[in-house]
Order: sequence, then structure tokens, then C-alpha cells
Amino acid sequence: MEQSDWFLEGYLEPQGQLERVAVRPMPFRMGRQHALELPLRELSVSATHAEIVRERGRLVLHDLGSRNGTFVNGNKIEAPVALRNGDVIHLGQCELRVVCEVLDLGDTMAMTMHAESLPHRLVTGVPELRELLASRAVVPFFQPIVRLDNGEVIAYEVLGRGTHDGLSPSPYELFHIAEAAGLEGELSRLFRVEGIRIGVDAHRASGLFVNTHPAEMDDAALLPSLRRARSEAPDSRLTLEIHEGAVTDVGRMRALRAELEELDVGLAYDDFGAGQARLLELVEVPPDYLKFDISLIRGLHRATAGKQRMVEVLVHMVNELGIPALAEGVEEEDEAVACRQMGFTYAQGYHFGRPAPADN
Repeated sequence: MEQSDWFLEGYLEPQGQLERVAVRPMPFRMGRQHALELPLRELSVSATHAEIVRERGRLVLHDLGSRNGTFVNGNKIEAPVALRNGDVIHLGQCELRVVCEVLDLGDTMAMTMHAESLPHRLVTGVPELRELLASRAVVPFFQPIVRLDNGEVIAYEVLGRGTHDGLSPSPYELFHIAEAAGLEGELSRLFRVEGIRIGVDAHRASGLFVNTHPAEMDDAALLPSLRRARSEAPDSRLTLEIHEGAVTDVGRMRALRAELEELDVGLAYDDFGAGQARLLELVEVPPDYLKFDISLIRGLHRATAGKQRMVEVLVHMVNELGIPALAEGVEEEDEAVACRQMGFTYAQGYHFGRPAPADN
């Protein structure tokens, strides 16, 4: 006898791990309220955003009048939509993948393996990912970074999407597959190289912020790839972003900083405040920019007095160190105003511009 189990997979916590949640009981409601079947902390998600119900043996997704809409495979739903295995749901900025597993309940071994593997989905798509890497099937997206005092665009962060027909375009999905196959560094380099190649001409008057994957900190290919990028874009203002969680070794960061200075490449620490604040590294190897994590910025204008004071103190501290503070994830004018008042120099987020291809 066969039985289908349905799950949603995604990064349910800011900077968290990929998680899997069983779609039950019904109705399965999703939103910011804690009492829901799937509570989400993402502020772009409405209090009660959407629900999944079972109708005629199918799972059907309903939007519940959400503020930012519910999307399936990139399309905003205007009516209930039947879900299929592999569909990608967006609730605000929260991305969830639909997974259906079929069990043979007469196979004891299969049941045991299934029960043991519930927290982690069997990763598929590795051959397709290798094809993507070989054919360079990615397209760079660019998001503006602005000065908060006058709105001037000073740079664009290079992001990306996949274009392989057999894979989701989502970088989250692609990196999930890449990490299982040990290809995360190669995928990160491809996004970076293509972003610089396209961005040099598209945004010649502005700088480019390019990303790294934490795995690249132990990858001997990182510096050669940056040298090639600099040789191919000798006049571009480049800044390398490193996740705060990867900044753990002062000696290694000092050596990397020296290499970047030789290449005339700037340094930014990304997602500051998402986990353990690396204050020692911040003082010993100061970056050119410090990007405050989105979790500190979202709803800052209506946050508690304690949180506002904490952010203000951190911004004052980094400004005293001569490091410009950059606010990530600014979605509303009120957030931008609060960031200006607290001393942020730069910002990026949907309020100033969504990631878009170079021709947009």
C-alpha cells in the first residue's frame, strides 16, 4: 500500500538551516502568528498569510488576503491553486518548496529509512547542477546600494539566478544542491564572475559588491578568481562581501585584507548581528563597509526602545571606528528614516530597488 506525505522545506529562521515541516494538520495555516501550523518570523509575511487545505485528494493553496501576496513558481495567485511536487511558494520574502514523498507501507525497511530521513530531503539535481556549472547557465541580478542622505546609488550588489531548465532558478535551492555535492565554492564563483562580467558594462559608473560562500574561506581558488576578475575589470570599483559567520580567524582575515588591498578590492562584512557579533575581528581587521543584518533593520521604526537603542549603539560604535554602516533589507520609508536618524550611511532593500537583470 502506498501513502503520500507532503512537506514544505525552506529557511524558516533568518540565517538558519534548511528545515522540513510536514503539511498537517489541515487546514495548514502559515503566517507570523505563533499559534499557526507554520509560524514564520519574516516581517514581509502577514499575520495569517495563507493556508493549505485538502480538496478531492489534492493539496490546495489559498491566499488569506495577505498584504504582499502569495506566489507559486513566481506567479501571484488570484484564486486557489493545486500544489504539485517541486512547486516553489513565496509568502512575502519567505521561500518554501513543496515536497511529496510516496511510501510503500508494506516495506518495513522503507518505512524505517523514511522515518530516519525526515529532517533532510534526499538531494536531487546534482547532475543538472554540474551541467549548469559547465554551461554557465546563470544570469546576474543587481540590487542598488544607496546613500541614505541623498538617495545616490553608490554601488550594486551582484546576486543571481539559475537558468537551467531542469533546476529551480532560486539561489537557495541551487546552493542546497551544491552544498550536498561539495560544489558550493564553484557555484559561488560562477555567480561572482558572471556578475562582474555583465556588471562592468551595465553599471560602469557604480561599484559592484560581490559575494562569497563561507566554504570559499578555505578554498585556494578564491584569490586566483579575484585576480582574474580584477584583470578583466581593471577600472571597476569592486567590494568583496564575507559573511560575518565566516570571519573567525584574525590572522587569516588580515592576510586576506592585505591581498585585497593589493588588488584594490574593498572588503565588506555581511549580515552583521545575525549571529555572534565578531567584534574582535571588526577592530583588528576593519572592513570598508559593515552590512547590518536584515533582522536588525526590519520594523526598526516600531521596534522596542531596547532594540532601537542597541542598534543605535552598534552604529555609533562602528562609525567611531571609521567604518560606514550599511542597513540591509529596508522596505519602507519609515525604516529608512529610522536608519538615517540612527547614523547609517548607506542602505539597500526593496524600498530603493529590487534585484533585477542588468537590462532592467
